[in-house]
Amino acid sequence: MSIVSIRDVQILNNPAKFSDPYKFKVTFECIAPLPDDIEWKLIFVSSPENRDLDQELDDCCIGPVPAGNNAFT
Repeated sequence: MSIVSIRDVQILNNPAKFSDPYKFKVTFECIAPLPDDIEWKLIFVSSPENRDLDQELDDCCIGPVPAGNNAFT
């Protein structure tokens, strides 16, 4: 059972130029408080059959996280 469930992901700058930074609003639910950070990664999957081709585009750490609905941009 997962402690965190993603509820919504909104793209905030669509359309955007190729050189513009990624801007998302991520809403998630946490069923128990988490005292440590959660690491979020934006991964481009170029081939579902081969993980070696995946590219990590960005990452961030969020925390501590209280129980309930949470969001970050």
